[in-house]
Amino acid sequence: MVRFHHLSLTRLYRYISYLIYLSIFFILCVKLGYRSTENEIRDLSEIELEEHNGLVLPIKTQNVSLTINLSKQNCPNNRISNPSLDDVRSIFYNLNTAKCVRNANGLKFRINFVVLVMVHNRAEYLQFLIESITNQRSRQHLNETLVVFSHDVYDEEVFNKIEEITTFKVLQIGFPFSQQIFPNSFPGSSDNDCPRDITKDQALQEGCLNADHPDSYGHYREAKYAAIKHHWWWKLNYVMNYVMSLHEKTEGVDVPVLLIEEDHYLTPDAIQFLDEITSLKKSLCPKCLFTQLGDYSKLKGNSMMNSIQKLRIDQYLSNRNNMGIIIDKAAFEKLTSKECAEVFCKYDDYNWDWSINAQSRQCSSAGEGGMASSFLTLVPHIPRIFHTGICGVHKNINRQQMKSAQCSPRAAIRDFLNKYSLALKDDSSQRDYSLSNNVQTAHRTQKKFKPNGGWGDPRDHKFCLEMVAKNRM
Repeated sequence: MVRFHHLSLTRLYRYISYLIYLSIFFILCVKLGYRSTENEIRDLSEIELEEHNGLVLPIKTQNVSLTINLSKQNCPNNRISNPSLDDVRSIFYNLNTAKCVRNANGLKFRINFVVLVMVHNRAEYLQFLIESITNQRSRQHLNETLVVFSHDVYDEEVFNKIEEITTFKVLQIGFPFSQQIFPNSFPGSSDNDCPRDITKDQALQEGCLNADHPDSYGHYREAKYAAIKHHWWWKLNYVMNYVMSLHEKTEGVDVPVLLIEEDHYLTPDAIQFLDEITSLKKSLCPKCLFTQLGDYSKLKGNSMMNSIQKLRIDQYLSNRNNMGIIIDKAAFEKLTSKECAEVFCKYDDYNWDWSINAQSRQCSSAGEGGMASSFLTLVPHIPRIFHTGICGVHKNINRQQMKSAQCSPRAAIRDFLNKYSLALKDDSSQRDYSLSNNVQTAHRTQKKFKPNGGWGDPRDHKFCLEMVAKNRM
């Protein structure tokens, strides 16, 4: 036993003082890390992620720890009513540094599939998605799946629903550059930004920040729409570069990542099918960049007969192939290659899926000439995914209306599952999948696409490219 009289009072005082100073230093570092700069950025060419102190993407040169916390008891409790701005910053900071997996049930587990969910604030829709994941028919596939929820806003009801999950592994991450965290400065909006609908002459006369940079249609940046594309791009880069390396099973193993949103619903065999279609891509369509769980095809009578085993090849098209995309390492490296990232980040469209359209047609590294120069995707005739978002992001719907009967997807889900059950009527556990077309006859369109705009500000271009540039270091 150590006796206090063996230590001089001077040494004891120094020891206690050292601990106090160290604690104060740590608290100050964390607090400073949560502060965002509120100074307006005058030079549009000088946007750097480092300016968002403490909320930057973890970059490889910073030796950020990639350890993962597997103890459910040690996961931070993020249930806060009426959180302040500092609370939200703290919650997102904790999510991205703790990297805590709930329901891991042990120090070692297999991750063979990742489901990456883009979440906003529609808890009613999210509940249906959680139920559909919980109800997966193959428990083995579900047990080997990590579901990552990527948040762009703190919403207490959404967080409560996720923290109540007990049937599958869950990891939460927070988009650290959201409007909620940066309400008065880029990448949010600020008083010195040009209003959307003023003319360029008016903007130059007023001297607003981005006066020289309207979009293709003469409109100025709207932060709430630009944030969607930034969030999609950030979560993809973050998960592929930092989450996939958290577990030794993923090192050197090409784990498929399914990209979905809070208003999607999975069939009971969706994750099993994810496993099957990603395995089949190597033999049925080695030139395909993506695989998919499905598109927006309606399930109708005779069209479902003997179609559960049929697959087809599509040329990627944003309004057909933007749901249930499955990305592997090769697809990610192609999307984020220097040339393709330039297309994605500078194409004047605030929609991520239309920006991939542009990549498919403008990025030469997509393939080898002709049809092969476009992104190809392997798609089932019978979708294993359903879009429940009756009241979506482009509808002027408030939270109360979202909960009303007109926005409830329950009846649509019931109808979809009933029809899907009919398609499965003659299904067997060993499916013999076949292609209904080939690369040369892939579903394509001759339509010429015009950008939707909303992405003319060079701050967005720079910011988008910085996310990829940091990951190449």
